[in-house]
Amino acid sequence: MLMIKPKGKGSGIMVSDFVDEHNGYLCLVDGDGTKHEARVLMEYGGNKEGYWTSDKFLQQMEKAVKIADLKYPKSEGYKITWIFDNSSCHNAYS
Repeated sequence: MLMIKPKGKGSGIMVSDFVDEHNGYLCLVDGDGTKHEARVLMEYGGNKEGYWTSDKFLQQMEKAVKIADLKYPKSEGYKITWIFDNSSCHNAYS
């Protein structure tokens, strides 16, 4: 049985993404084949890219909203609902 080890002090890789209940991970492929994603991969730790912050989350959220609005326009009757896990990052702003 595979056991997931708890996060310890030091470096690692963090992934933050959005899941679309109909199509999997939220992404949009435009007319010329360019793929747009809100996924963030970062190496965290003191000597790496730093740590996940509320500012980084807001940048990612802005990108995700743009993708979702294009993929699921309100004019076509779509209503987007965002559900988040229990990250303390989400408590930074009301």
